[in-house]
Amino acid sequence: MRALLLAIIAAALPSLAAAQELAVPGRLDLNGLWELTEYGARLGDERAIVRITHTGPSVHAEFVSGARCWDGQARPDAFLAELRVVPPTTTGLLSSPAMWVCSGSPEAVKKCGGSGAVKPSYKTTFTDADVEPNYIEGQRVRQGYQDCSLDPSQDGTADFSLRRLAPCEFEQLMVDQRESELRVVMMSIFGARAIFRVAYEAARQRYPETFNGLPTEVLGRPYEMIAQDEEPVFFFEEWLPAVIGSPDWIGARTMAADMGLQEANPVLAVREMLIQMNRIEDEKAPEGQRALAALRQARAQLEKCRRAQP
Repeated sequence: MRALLLAIIAAALPSLAAAQELAVPGRLDLNGLWELTEYGARLGDERAIVRITHTGPSVHAEFVSGARCWDGQARPDAFLAELRVVPPTTTGLLSSPAMWVCSGSPEAVKKCGGSGAVKPSYKTTFTDADVEPNYIEGQRVRQGYQDCSLDPSQDGTADFSLRRLAPCEFEQLMVDQRESELRVVMMSIFGARAIFRVAYEAARQRYPETFNGLPTEVLGRPYEMIAQDEEPVFFFEEWLPAVIGSPDWIGARTMAADMGLQEANPVLAVREMLIQMNRIEDEKAPEGQRALAALRQARAQLEKCRRAQP
């Protein structure tokens, strides 16, 4: 499909003389990384970054991040386009027969599910977007529909823009994004503290002093150990491994299993606590380690980029 689109664009290019004019060195070079600001519902907070390859009049923008629409499906590209330089300035006009966008109407997509006409993402066009060396701004066609069927009479426009990234800005964005992802995992673990608290209070109601010969307060230690004031890297690098390997955590998990899973009269709140403890050990701790490794790699790339700068 991409090869076919490239062939269509090539067939639509101006004469050889005009194409040579478009490719004058130093006139307008769009190669590099750009941040895309667009209308449409994307998945999460990941920034939309594209890598533009600019050869003669041909401009190809591929996603580096932010390709996924709200339904989780990734777009194949940002756009394939043709650049027309406006001499003698270093500005131009950009037009595309193929731009992949996310729908700005998730509610309508869900409502029309199964019809196939209103989709989470679709291919559209734009014409004569204004181009400067470090900024692109235009309007693309926004798909119109009525009663869950496409209706060109309802088509509109939606703004989009691209801003060229400064040296090492992408690497810094990746560090910020990885730090955010690590913090999200940490906060999901902290969310279990409320469940731990409820479980401990329920256990104290049923067993005020001891359970199976051990102080009931053993069950309250995970709430105290999962503190909310830890720095994310330290939390996953040192604190959490120490917590889930400690006698206090293991003892609380054993008591939670005995109390929550007993055949007669189990404490249901404690059963939920056990589920959360297992989730932290089996899912969240490994997820945090993966996020931590990604952050380390991003920081290394940022440092490498900075060292390479003049």
